Amino acid sequence: MSSCLIPAYTQTFTRTVVTTALSRPWSLVYAPDDMLWITQSGGRVSRVDPNTGVVTTIYTAPDYFPGDPSQTVVFPCSSFQISAGTYGLALHPNFTIEPFVYYIYSYNAGSQQAPIQNIK
Repeated sequence: MSSCLIPAYTQTFTRTVVTTALSRPWSLVYAPDDMLWITQSGGRVSRVDPNTGVVTTIYTAPDYFPGDPSQTVVFPCSSFQISAGTYGLALHPNFTIEPFVYYIYSYNAGSQQAPIQNIK
């Protein structure tokens, strides 16, 4: 049996809602351009201005695949199942000069009749 206990810390945090205009955000990076870069469902990468909350979709993967329910994976410390989606995000180490964004999402490596989920 696995445990998901989180130790208590004495730090204090302030919560601020920046925007509610996101659809199932998954990964977030605060970038050198002072923007929040976020992956969302549907194969999207968006940029959020933390001062105004304005969300700009930068890219949507044309071959995004939401998954086949028969390929669902259950994570040990969660009460939900996920089989596909838009996952992690990373920026180029020298983002200010090389503004490249890397992210992982699922796509259909099979056919509509016989889907095979894979990630890029």
